[in-house]
Amino acid sequence: MACKPSSQIPVESPPQADPPMRPIMTIPTEEEVEGKRQPVYHGSREMLHDLLHTRLDLSFDWEQKAVIGEAALDLKAHFYPQKELVLDAVGFEVNWVKLLKGEEWQDVSFENDSLQLTIDLGREYAKEEMLKVRVNYIARPYEVPSEGSDAITDDKGLYFINADGSQPGVPKQIWSQGETQANSKWFPTIDSPNQKSTQEMFLTVDNRYTTLSNGLLVYTRENENGTRTDYWKMDLPHSPYLFMVAIGEFEVAEDQWGDISLRYLMEKEYAPYAKHIFGNTPEMMTFFSDKLDYPFPWPKYDQVVVREYVSGAMENTTASLYMDALNMDTIALNDYNWDFIIAHELFHHWFGDLVTCESWSNLTLNEAFANFCEAEWLGYKYGAAEAAYHNYSELQTYLNEVSSKQVDLIRYRYADKEDMFDAHSYSKGGLILRMLKNYIGEEAFWASLNLYLKDNAFQTVELANLRLAFEKITGQDLNWFFNQWFLASGHPDLGVTENYLPGKLTLTIEQKQNFNTTPLYQLPLRVDIWTNGQKQSHQIWLEDERQDFEFSLSAAPELVLLDPEQLLVGVVEHEKPQTTWEYQYRHAENPVARLSALMNIDEFVPDTLDSELKVYHEALEDSVSYIRDWALNHIPIEGTPDKAQYLKKVAKLAEFDSNNEVRSSAMWVLGEEAPADYRMLFKRNLTYPSYQVRGTALMGYVRSRPEDADETVEEYADAADLNLIVAVASYYAENGKVEKLPWFEEKIDAAQSQELWYLLQYYGELLMNAPESAQREGAERLKNLAINADDEFTRMVAFQSMNFLEFNGLQELMQEVAASENNQKLLRLYDGWNEE
Repeated sequence: MACKPSSQIPVESPPQADPPMRPIMTIPTEEEVEGKRQPVYHGSREMLHDLLHTRLDLSFDWEQKAVIGEAALDLKAHFYPQKELVLDAVGFEVNWVKLLKGEEWQDVSFENDSLQLTIDLGREYAKEEMLKVRVNYIARPYEVPSEGSDAITDDKGLYFINADGSQPGVPKQIWSQGETQANSKWFPTIDSPNQKSTQEMFLTVDNRYTTLSNGLLVYTRENENGTRTDYWKMDLPHSPYLFMVAIGEFEVAEDQWGDISLRYLMEKEYAPYAKHIFGNTPEMMTFFSDKLDYPFPWPKYDQVVVREYVSGAMENTTASLYMDALNMDTIALNDYNWDFIIAHELFHHWFGDLVTCESWSNLTLNEAFANFCEAEWLGYKYGAAEAAYHNYSELQTYLNEVSSKQVDLIRYRYADKEDMFDAHSYSKGGLILRMLKNYIGEEAFWASLNLYLKDNAFQTVELANLRLAFEKITGQDLNWFFNQWFLASGHPDLGVTENYLPGKLTLTIEQKQNFNTTPLYQLPLRVDIWTNGQKQSHQIWLEDERQDFEFSLSAAPELVLLDPEQLLVGVVEHEKPQTTWEYQYRHAENPVARLSALMNIDEFVPDTLDSELKVYHEALEDSVSYIRDWALNHIPIEGTPDKAQYLKKVAKLAEFDSNNEVRSSAMWVLGEEAPADYRMLFKRNLTYPSYQVRGTALMGYVRSRPEDADETVEEYADAADLNLIVAVASYYAENGKVEKLPWFEEKIDAAQSQELWYLLQYYGELLMNAPESAQREGAERLKNLAINADDEFTRMVAFQSMNFLEFNGLQELMQEVAASENNQKLLRLYDGWNEE
């Protein structure tokens, strides 16, 4: 998504928590290449002209996947007089260009090199003179080589979904994705974030389609040929990458926030659930407007869900666009919601749309804030425990990336602008803002953001603008903070040791990071110390490579906990005996600090099993659902003294826990350990209003080997939810149901992303039991996916599934896949498999 979540920071540096769904495989990270030249410097694009207004008259050729357009642009020279105008226009066929001279539009000469359109203005135009240009063109984004990144997997700019209507069950749609610089593949512009323009959009479409664009719908005009022209107008300036269109057979759900119209656009099947999915939007708008003391700054807000989106979501001004994972019903919403991503895109309307990074080097000024807001919303709406885990997940996302990439948040040297869309810009950036809020205080933090927005509204910014706003409010010099966190790479790696002598505790903290690549940090930290069951909190300031901190104590401490609020963006190594970890689980206030304790207990040797089991059983009754879930997935059942009694306890969780993730995990345990004993529990839960619970219940039920296993599975063969699809697919694969290969092939043809990955995995397993002719046919299908799929993970899983098969000629097919692959991570992986 051109946007993502925010995170909190466990200082105890526990192992990463298990993901909600069991992953198939992790793609290895790309290694550093020795001798690699330093990437080129990327500053802000030189502003020769200021783009002031853009008018687009567009119609669409579905068959050719082309845009028939006429653009009218108003511009002025930025400062120096200009005698030519250069517009980004990628892959355009330009029919003519006209320039307004006096009151007459006159043809002018131009050069079109397929990337840019250079227009001869005939004379120099000074900065006071308005320049009005019209361009008549045809854009063919599908004929332009596309690239993309991990965050945005393709960059055609405009997408025709099921253009010829040949994909059953897939609606015909057109939608755009402009970030980073792809909108210039469907309209001519100066495609740079440091430009701001007002906008008019005239969209001519077949009458059956609904259109969406930025700003307000001014009017709709019926045409004689069965088409309709919708006129959208945006009176407030925003950057060209935020311009958008969406066209499809959408149903519209209406909502309201004060005088501002809210609309949620979805396919007819999911439209009844639109307010369940997006219904927290008005409350979010109030929450963020109040926090910022700056009301939502745009005239309306629409949100639309589209098919085959190339990212997660995008904050197009007044019209956010989302992936089809948000196509949900109320049963799916009982398992999870997408509030974090909805909040993320909404917050961008202040940070990103209203105030925009002037260059992609400063991307974190957009994305860090959008990530930061997610945990703010989750904590407000769902409680501190949800925010804490969200922040913990964000820290893990950043730390995982660090193993292959360590860069500054603000960085002017990169190989490609898409490199900026990473866990540094998003996850680390959001966590740093959380640290800053804690350091200067809640009131000063939000007051600083208010000043930043007011000073820079409808303008573009760099890091200094943000720092100066904080310094104006607080009266402090904050260069030290911004320099070490935004303008340097890496993070603190702290080693902590404690030594108690009667009456005195000495806490030694060492910064162990590599100082050749990472700063020596100045860190305001909190330490909580428990003595005789009482907690004392102390503020410390770490600034040296190694420092001792002394505390007067009446007795030896039961627990010393550095950074109890889990704020630090970094790693802490603090060795503790198991009894201390147990004390931390029972007494720490932050749930992630308690989860960290459980994870560290899990690392101890089996001779501590009795004590370990006791604390794990306590965790099964914890008030925090993800702690209960973790305990369920980590209790060593074979070491449990009374296994039958323990499973009864698990069965209560499976039947009565308030959290569906916990219920599902409990049923998974029962299905693995004693499926026949709990057959009726599984059967009862096949109709429970949770797809997650139903999917796990179905797996448990068929593992109990009932007589009606085949019939029961068939009842769910047409299910649309991933949990049930995985349950059905696993049953077919594990039981060698070769006659179900057509079911897999039909599902694979219609599936996307995670659903597709699971189906391919089970399809490969089932093909192993199929006749050679079926294996050959399946291998061809897998080969085509491994070569042609857009995303690397689909290509990898398809190749992996081919590896399950065995027939003469298979190696040649796999070599054909490898020969077509240019992703170095996958090629290294393929080479490793070939050597096995």
